[in-house]
Amino acid sequence: MKKISLFVICLTLFPLHSFAEHIVGTAAGYGSQKFKLNDGGSFGDSFNFNTYYRYMINPYIGIEGGWTSGGGGIVSGLINLVSEVDDDTFYGPRASVFLQYSLMENHFINNFIYTKLGANKYKVDYTIDNVSKSASDIGFEASLGLESRFNFGLGLNIEYKNITNPIIKANQLMVGMSYKF
Repeated sequence: MKKISLFVICLTLFPLHSFAEHIVGTAAGYGSQKFKLNDGGSFGDSFNFNTYYRYMINPYIGIEGGWTSGGGGIVSGLINLVSEVDDDTFYGPRASVFLQYSLMENHFINNFIYTKLGANKYKVDYTIDNVSKSASDIGFEASLGLESRFNFGLGLNIEYKNITNPIIKANQLMVGMSYKF
């Protein structure tokens, strides 16, 4: 993960050519999650938060680094009453390749379909038998989304994200906003 992070930092510090664009953004969402831990497991729903920085190498390809976190939702709160694992949250860094294709362009707004493929290193904090524990591992994630970007830089997007990690499996629907500069 350190090598991936260093690669992303190097790409952002040394622009490859004039197509480079910088984008910062955030997203919030809701989805399902399933933890597989040494001490047991847990499943339910979660509220999620994601923040990121993207460096566009050209109009179609970018490199993205970010931070994702998630915690129990409404159903998870009910399941935790009878589950052996409770108070479970996950968080950590991620890095991905960003690919987009333009669906419509005009003088005011551009619409894109995009995908993200990358790696994550999430840590799960949880409580079992009133003892706080944590676990961490490296995994894969993939996203598919639609974005509308206004010509003054603001972008709005909706995204489906699948997280596959040895300690967590999650499916999330995210709604976000970004700014290109």
